[in-house]
Amino acid sequence: MVTNPPPGGGGFVPAREEAMKKRMRNIRKVNLLQELKHNPQASELRVHTALELWRAGQETEAIATLNDGLRLKSHDAVLAHCLGMLYAEKEQFPLAQEWLHQALQWDDQHVESYYYLGLTYAAQHKFDSAFSHLQKAAQLRTGDKTIQEALQLAEQCMQKRVVSTPSRSFPLLGRLSEYPAHTMVDTLTDMVIEEADYVPTFLNDTTHPKSDAELKVLLEALDRAIHRYPDHADLLYYQGEVLARLDRIPHAVRSVRQSLRINSHYKEALIFLGKLYQKVHRHKKAIQAFGRAIETGAAYADVYLLLGQSYQQTGQMDSARSAYENALLINDQYRAAQQALANLAA
Repeated sequence: MVTNPPPGGGGFVPAREEAMKKRMRNIRKVNLLQELKHNPQASELRVHTALELWRAGQETEAIATLNDGLRLKSHDAVLAHCLGMLYAEKEQFPLAQEWLHQALQWDDQHVESYYYLGLTYAAQHKFDSAFSHLQKAAQLRTGDKTIQEALQLAEQCMQKRVVSTPSRSFPLLGRLSEYPAHTMVDTLTDMVIEEADYVPTFLNDTTHPKSDAELKVLLEALDRAIHRYPDHADLLYYQGEVLARLDRIPHAVRSVRQSLRINSHYKEALIFLGKLYQKVHRHKKAIQAFGRAIETGAAYADVYLLLGQSYQQTGQMDSARSAYENALLINDQYRAAQQALANLAA
C-alpha cells in the first residue's frame, strides 16, 4: 500500500486516457481471475470473467473458463448460454445453437437463449426458426423493445423471403443485457484499490473539471473499496477529499480522521484536516492539525501560513506573526506570507 502518495496532477491526453482504460481493464481481469480461484462455482462471476477475457481478445481462455465451469457445475444454463453467445459472436452459428439449445434444455425460461437463437438463425437466413425463437423470447419478456424490434424484422424477412443477408440489422454483438460490461463504478473501484493515487490524478485533471455526478461515481467507488479494505489510510483520506468537493464537510472530516487513526503521521491528511476545520471556522482544531503536521515533517511555508491564519482568527496575534515569519524563513519570496505579515502590522 502506498502510505502517503504525493498529490497527483496533470490532465489526460487521449493517448494517456486510452492507456489508463487499458490498464483498468487489465486490473479488472486480474481481479476477476483471483476472485474466481476462491469461488470456482460462482456462475455469474465465471461469466463476467469470461466476458472480460473475451473483451481483452483472449477468446480461447474465455471459452476454456466457461467449459471449466461446466465441468465443476454441470447443467448450468447460465454458462451454456454464455458459451452459445460467444460462439455466436465468432459467427460459429451451429456450435452456438448447440449450446443455446443446451441452455434451454436446462432452463426452458431462459429468455436470452431464445433471443440469441433467433439472431443466429436470422444470420443463416432461417427466418422461420428465427421468428419462432424471437417470438418465444417476446412472450417471456413482454415490453422488451430490442426483442420486439428483432421479432418484427424477422417477420418482415420471413414474409418477403429475402435472399440478401439482413444480418447487419441483427445486433449480434450488442446484446449482453444479462451480463453487462463492467460498470464505471466497478472499474473505478478496482482502479483505486490497485492504485490509490489514481484519485488525485482524476480530481486534478484540469482539462476536464469534474461534475457532481462524476464525483459521486468516484465516491461510490471509494466506498466500495473501503468496505473491502477498511484499514487503507489512503482510501479514507481520498474519500475525505471527494466528500469535501461535494461540500459534505462533516463527513469529510470523519473520513480524514479515520485515516489518521490508521496512520497518525499522515502529513497530507493532517494538512487537509486543518483546511477542513478552517472551512467551518473551527480554528482551534485547525491549529492542532497544522501543528501536528509540522511536527511530523510538514514544515512547509504554506502550512505555516495556514497556521498563522488560524492563530489570527483566534486572536493569537503573536503566534500568528511567528507563523508568518517562519513561512518567510522557508521562502522569503512567499508573497502571501509577506502580505499577511504586513496586514498584521498595520
